[in-house]
Amino acid sequence: MTDLSQWLNIEFVWWWALFLLPLPLLIYKLLPEETRQAEIKLAYLPESKNSRKPKQWLQKSLAVGVWTLLVVACARPVWFGEPVEFQPKYRDLMLVVDLSGSMQKEDMNLDGEYIDRLSAVKKVLSDFVAKRKGDRLGVVLFGDHAYLQTP
Repeated sequence: MTDLSQWLNIEFVWWWALFLLPLPLLIYKLLPEETRQAEIKLAYLPESKNSRKPKQWLQKSLAVGVWTLLVVACARPVWFGEPVEFQPKYRDLMLVVDLSGSMQKEDMNLDGEYIDRLSAVKKVLSDFVAKRKGDRLGVVLFGDHAYLQTP
């Protein structure tokens, strides 16, 4: 990740937000200068302006840095890399089985023999589940109410 060519893949979704970078400078230049407060100068006290300069420089530097980071974050940088193809080796399946009274009716033909509908569903689902190796299966049973049998 230290290769410079990978850093060139960064793009900004909202690139126009970068035009906000000089906004504080424009505001600083366009607004009228604050009126200076009167100071008492005493020989035995340090000058107030000189004593504040290091703090003011640090404050301004931090403000510029924070503003720059905020504007760059608002521009939504996106790092594009090589596309990754993901094909899951399994499927998520939910099976829904009716358990109402109508499933007791013997009208299903299985190998020449009539069986009830619920037994036919059990047979078909057991064959289906046996063929679904690696898939994640869930069963919902319902009659009067629905019940999650297996997630």
